[in-house]
Amino acid sequence: MKPKNLAYIGLIALFVLSSLAIASVNAAPEAENTTVVANKTIIIVAQNTKFNNTSPLAIKVEKNTNYTIVFKNIDEGVQHNLIIVLSRDWTEIKDGSDPQAGDILLGPVPDNATTNDTGSASNPPVYITSWVTPNEDTYVPFYCSFFGHFNAGMYGYFEVGEPGGRKPFSKAAAPGFELIVGLTAIISLTGLTVLKKRRTK
Repeated sequence: MKPKNLAYIGLIALFVLSSLAIASVNAAPEAENTTVVANKTIIIVAQNTKFNNTSPLAIKVEKNTNYTIVFKNIDEGVQHNLIIVLSRDWTEIKDGSDPQAGDILLGPVPDNATTNDTGSASNPPVYITSWVTPNEDTYVPFYCSFFGHFNAGMYGYFEVGEPGGRKPFSKAAAPGFELIVGLTAIISLTGLTVLKKRRTK
């Protein structure tokens, strides 16, 4: 391929990739089902290895407020739990990891699960607890600790007050994108340099 053509192709590719980078930065956040709770009772349903059929499930709550959390498992023939994470950062949550001291657990721990904890649409197991939200603007994540369920998207978070910043479980930009843009720029500049040298001869 001629250097002139290589330079033009590189410049076009650089323009396209730069446009994509700008679009990804300015893109709207991933769609979420944000539930605003008005009556101080929060119902979370396990179904299709998701919470409320959404991943991540976002629930907006007030600061320093007592809520009743109702967890139902209607995922037919499947065991689930709901762990509200109060003891660690959301980045520490791994698939299959058990609740830790300080977390709130609704439902069974996998090792102790019985047939009574199996999901049912007609007569689901129901777990209820009270929870006073933190008196600060923050995110409180929750997830299911049965193996494979977290990786399937069974997680969410409470948005307490107006925390702002990065939301739990939000997806970062695809790795290596900046590298591709950089390499494209190098190829373009190399082609232009070769082309310039040939013209000066």
